[in-house]
Formats: sequence, C-alpha cells, structure tokens
Amino acid sequence: AGRVPAAMAMATEGVAAAESAAERFWKEDMTKMALGTRLLFVNDFAGAESVFRSGMMQERDVPKGEKEVRDLRGAFALQYALVSVIKGVASLADDQLDECLQRLWFAEELAGKDSEWL
Repeated sequence: AGRVPAAMAMATEGVAAAESAAERFWKEDMTKMALGTRLLFVNDFAGAESVFRSGMMQERDVPKGEKEVRDLRGAFALQYALVSVIKGVASLADDQLDECLQRLWFAEELAGKDSEWL
C-alpha cells in the first residue's frame, strides 16, 4: 500500500501549471482512477480500495473565476463499492452484500452532490 501514493505522485507530476484548476483536477482524478483500476485488475484489492477511498474523500476548492470542477467522488465511491463486491465473491464472505449496499448508498449520495453534466 506504501507504493500507491508514490505512484499517484509520479503519474501527476507532469501536469502543466497553465491549465485551469478544472483541467488539472480532471487529469489528476483520471490518473488516480486508472491507477485504482490497474491495481484492481492485478488483484491488489487493498491498494485499489485505498486509491478509490482517497478519491471519494477528496473535496476540491475551486479558485474564484475558474471553470466548474466536476465532482468525481461518486465515481470513486462506485469503484470502491465494486471492489467490495469482488472481494466478497472471491472470499464468499457472509456480510459482503451488506457492506456493498452501504458503499453503494454512499456512492449515490456523493454522486448527487455534483451538478448536472448535460
């Protein structure tokens, strides 16, 4: 799990300063989402959960006059819930559905905090 934050930092260090906050945040979030997905597909469930949890708990402060920043915490929370499903199916855990349902409700709550995309 210690390698996850270092990997995120390395993946985002080339972001140009001239970009708007919205563009910078989008690129950082997409990099983090890709990292979490990559960890999930190599069966590093703890690493994937860590990445998705950090994404869903991260709130963004938008500087005045900047473009609107998309709130992707709901998307990260959905991925976090899916990791729970995969872990539960793989381990045949008794409480897997209850944990997943709680995570899905939280994902829905976070997704509702974003503005309409269209």
